[in-house]
Amino acid sequence: MTLTAEARFVLTVLPEAARMLHEFEQRREPIRQETKDRGELVTVADRAINSLLVDAVHSAFAHDAICAEEGSGHDNPGAQRRWFIDPLDGTRSFVAGRPGYSIMLGLVVEGTPTLGVVYDACARRTLIAQRSSGVFEFNDNRLCELRGSASQRRLMWNPFTRPDAAKPLSRALGLAGFDLCESVGLRACAMARGEAMVFGSGPCSPKLWDSAAAAVFVAELGGQYTDFDLRPLDYRRAEVIHERGAVASVGLNHETVVRAVREALETVRA
Repeated sequence: MTLTAEARFVLTVLPEAARMLHEFEQRREPIRQETKDRGELVTVADRAINSLLVDAVHSAFAHDAICAEEGSGHDNPGAQRRWFIDPLDGTRSFVAGRPGYSIMLGLVVEGTPTLGVVYDACARRTLIAQRSSGVFEFNDNRLCELRGSASQRRLMWNPFTRPDAAKPLSRALGLAGFDLCESVGLRACAMARGEAMVFGSGPCSPKLWDSAAAAVFVAELGGQYTDFDLRPLDYRRAEVIHERGAVASVGLNHETVVRAVREALETVRA
C-alpha cells in the first residue's frame, strides 16, 4: 500500500502521543480527573495529548478543520477537510487501569471518512485504514494487511452503555458471544483482526471523534456503519453526538443487525 501524505504524517506524530500516554500510565500518583458535561471523565492525560495532536495537525495542515474532543479552536463543520481527534478514547478504562483505551485520529474529506488511525495503548500496536487501500497493522515500519476474515462470530459492546443488552443481542444475531470494550477504535480493530462481526453504541452515542476513524476500518472491510435509521453517519455537522446511535457490521445483513440492536435495547429498558 502507498501511504498518503496524511497517513505518513499521523504515523510520524503518533509515537510522541503514545509516549506521553505511557508516561501518564507509569505515574504512581492518581491521575487528576474532572467530570465534563453528561458525566464524562476528562483527565490531564486527555488534555495534554489533545494539545499535542491538535498543534501537530494544525502546523502540518493549517487550512484543515480540526474537531477534537478536548477542543481545538480550528473547527469548521462545513470544511472540505476535517480532522477528528480523540486523544484518549476510553478514559474511564484508562483511569481504572484496565484495557480498553486508545488514541484515535480520523480524516474526513468532503463528508467521506478517508483515513483512520488507532493506537492500541495496552497492546502497543497501531492500526491504520486508508480509503480504497485496506486496513493494516503498522509495526517496525512495516505494514501487514488485515482482512477481517471474521473467524470469530462475536459482538463488541460498550461496558458503560447498556451492557446488559450485549448477551441477548449476541444470541439474537446467532453470534458465539460478546466482549465489552469502551474504545470504539479498539472495537474496529477487533473487527479488522477477525475477532468481531458487530459493534455498536446506543442512542446519543458515540461522538464524531469516536466514530470517524472507525468508519474507515468498517468500509475497508466491506461492512456498513450507520445510525439506527440505516442512514450513513454524518460528519458535516456542528452537533458532535450521533443522536440515533451507530452500528457497524461485516458479513451479516446490516438491516437485520440494526433491528436486533434496537430490539435488544428496548427489551433491557422495559
